[in-house]
Amino acid sequence: MQPRPMKGIGRSESCATAAAVLASIAALTLLAALMLAACGGGSGATVTPSATHAATIPAVTPTTTTQSTTVANGEGHAAMLRANLERTGVYPRGGPTRRPKLLWAFKTTSVAWNEFSSSPVVAGGVVYVGSQDRHLYAVDVQSGHLKWRFKTGDWVRCPAVSNEVVYVGSHDGSLYALRAKSGREKWEFQTGDAIFSCPAVSHGVVYIGSEDGALYALDAASGEKRWEFQTGDAISSSPAVSDGVVYIGSHDGSLYALDAQSGRPKWEFKAGGPVSTEAAIAGDVVYVGSDDGHLHAVDIRSGQEKWRFDAGGTLTIPAGRFDVRCCVTSPAVAGGTVYVGSDDGHLYAVDVHNGVEKWKFWAGRGWNGVQCSPVLSGAVVYFGSIAPHRALHALDASSGRELWAFPAGGEVDDSATISDGVVYFAYNSDASDSPFGCLKAVK
Repeated sequence: MQPRPMKGIGRSESCATAAAVLASIAALTLLAALMLAACGGGSGATVTPSATHAATIPAVTPTTTTQSTTVANGEGHAAMLRANLERTGVYPRGGPTRRPKLLWAFKTTSVAWNEFSSSPVVAGGVVYVGSQDRHLYAVDVQSGHLKWRFKTGDWVRCPAVSNEVVYVGSHDGSLYALRAKSGREKWEFQTGDAIFSCPAVSHGVVYIGSEDGALYALDAASGEKRWEFQTGDAISSSPAVSDGVVYIGSHDGSLYALDAQSGRPKWEFKAGGPVSTEAAIAGDVVYVGSDDGHLHAVDIRSGQEKWRFDAGGTLTIPAGRFDVRCCVTSPAVAGGTVYVGSDDGHLYAVDVHNGVEKWKFWAGRGWNGVQCSPVLSGAVVYFGSIAPHRALHALDASSGRELWAFPAGGEVDDSATISDGVVYFAYNSDASDSPFGCLKAVK
């Protein structure tokens, strides 16, 4: 598929256009009901495991002590989902290896639809996080106090921060550029549908996917469109960038490698199901999960598959009505191992060279198993769980042994962020009558 001709439609108006999402909410509700029934069984990974660990939840008594932190991201360096442009999920060393204490907690302030809908991003002493209440929140890392919030027309996704500008997409279909200090809008770019994707910023260009099926390359300063590449279905994954190439997955089942300057395709890898999570690039391999239940290792030059790992296989709906394939999270890659979560309730550690399982950790089944993508800091893997534990877990990266688990008080389904030894993570409460989102900092 060829990129569309360039047409700049960046604009500077503050008022966002709200997008109707009733149909998508209904679909998610139906999916939740089906997966809750499905998660009672699964065939497990086809690769012979070397070790299996069960989750334990030690008692944690949070403190209210606030400690000063220094953000590692310097001015001019982009901060974004999964730590870097390659989306490897690897943060600097210093994350807690022992049971952490609560530094502070920040709750959303609106009344309805106020759960968080993004991973947090840390830059310049501020934590940025998007919410279903249509706001992007900017929270001080030291105190946990609100600095500012920006309202869009719908749910807000995970932002990226570069050169004191915050770039963030919304389900209203727009990508916004905001001044990091004040939250004031610089420009707005409208796509053709909701934005689930999180932006990548590289060499003065912002890359963002849309449910309209297109990947957009925009001038970071003005919002003017440089090029657009149309896939065969919606894009909910976030682009990864490495060595002048942009990698993006689509619900059409393909992972595309595109020239970053022109948008022209270099190759296309076809998976067995929608590619709805981020690819991770390490060395000469692109690692990507798919709704076909597999983690795929793809040669970065040719787009040919090197190996695949079956992360849980098929879940069977009770009474044998139908089967569904496990969904696989975004992978984290470091030290010769790729880490990935699955609907079957496991976090897997897989050898990068041959796709053989090293260990797996059982986190328990919720309606969607492990849907929080893992991240790493030093020799520790961090990820969140849904039911039954609803916790932030820390595992030894080499063995899969659980180091600690911090009870969150709700579902942790978005990746954590680590900066200066502090883990920032968002969760959504279990209160059905008055749900809320909460951002926590632990160390």
